[in-house]
Amino acid sequence: MEAVSNSTVLIFLSKINRLDLLFKKYSRVIVPQHVKEEVLAKDDTGLLNDFIARIQVKKPKTKRDLRIGAGETEAIILCIEEKIKDFLSDDKRARTVARMLKLNSTGTIGILLWNLKRKNITKKECSELVDLLIKEKYFISTELYVQIKKVICLQ
Repeated sequence: MEAVSNSTVLIFLSKINRLDLLFKKYSRVIVPQHVKEEVLAKDDTGLLNDFIARIQVKKPKTKRDLRIGAGETEAIILCIEEKIKDFLSDDKRARTVARMLKLNSTGTIGILLWNLKRKNITKKECSELVDLLIKEKYFISTELYVQIKKVICLQ
């Protein structure tokens, strides 16, 4: 499977030192140049520098105004141009736009839950990673946090 990623998923997986979970799901990850620059600017772990060498950086051929951030826009355009159905982002507005364009949207929590379902990580580990994300300033509502914890328990 292939995916085009926005910066948030990459940044938060690196903050919890679990970028490896992305490659358990995707054999190829593409990012636009804008996202690469954004990611490296926020890389306080040093992990993303190594990760960037494993992904493909592409520039979209077309320009569009999707009324979302530049990185999200370029990533969605790359999905369309490269005929890749999976868009990775935690940005709610970008995910809505992606769904309107018939793309699958997955965020950081989705990557964790996918790996849990395939037994790449344990329930305990998944739960701890969600808590660690929150400590790293990953925002989710209390309601969503409770739902995620229930899903983890049911796996």
